[in-house]
Amino acid sequence: QQDLNAYPLHVFDYWTLSDVKKAYSKATKKPFMEKEKFLSQEREMEDDIPLWKLRIRDYEKLIIEREEHEINVAYICCECGSEVWLRRFDSVQCRQCFHSAVYKKRSTRVTQYSCR
Repeated sequence: QQDLNAYPLHVFDYWTLSDVKKAYSKATKKPFMEKEKFLSQEREMEDDIPLWKLRIRDYEKLIIEREEHEINVAYICCECGSEVWLRRFDSVQCRQCFHSAVYKKRSTRVTQYSCR
């Protein structure tokens, strides 16, 4: 079974994970963020240790645990009218009056529809 998201990368024993990150970023043009890390068999790996000390075998897969970006969305409380910023798993509740009904804020982007 072949993983379509896998990217084969040739490395050297004396490289550290920082070197692997740089080579991967250069080859795939996907930059590494600060909180992203490599995992091998469910264990987190440190950046400044040479690969031979980490006992990584030939053709072993390293998993990149990417940082998820939290997106805040603006809502308006239907009771008091204050602006409420919510993330994905936040409880839907106004921070001022604790009312649980909010409306999504209207977009400021100009849109034009072609109707027949």
